[in-house]
Amino acid sequence: MRFATAKRGWQGPRAAGIAFVGFVLILAWQSAADTIIGPWMQFPARPLHLVFSPWTKVCQDQERDKTCFIGKNGRTDSGTSFVAAVLIDAGGDPEKTLRVTLPLGVRLGEGTWISVDQSLRMKAPFVACVALGCFADYAATSELIVGLLEGKDLVIHAVNGNGQVDTFALPLLDFSKAYDGPPTEQ
Repeated sequence: MRFATAKRGWQGPRAAGIAFVGFVLILAWQSAADTIIGPWMQFPARPLHLVFSPWTKVCQDQERDKTCFIGKNGRTDSGTSFVAAVLIDAGGDPEKTLRVTLPLGVRLGEGTWISVDQSLRMKAPFVACVALGCFADYAATSELIVGLLEGKDLVIHAVNGNGQVDTFALPLLDFSKAYDGPPTEQ
């Protein structure tokens, strides 16, 4: 299996701010009925049933640029966040980033890899881990964005602490509507 390697990494204070805002926005997208948010879980010994939020677009105006986040969150039946993906479009920067977040307990040295349906495989190292989980950044090439717009599932893989590959499929059904549409009111 051949992988493309992500070319973007952690890039200073602006990226740290974007990462923080991205995490906060992903957690804030849960509806009022889902207000109980626990800490990110570690990988389970058995498969989980995940409930997914819709893809949601949130934009933030900064001094000269408008940064938009298009994200989806998968959580357990109890409401605990478990897996997330967010496309980060930092206004004045022509390059976009797809950030995937997985629970603590992943094998960091193994990195993570994604695919859209059965094609477009990419691999990236984990950038950092925080209390919310571990995340990896992918350069969101035009090919990846077209895949997200036209695909059925964004499939995320990582190796858990038991050495097993865990796979999460985030449905892309409403991605194009969020991508092309106006941002959600905050």
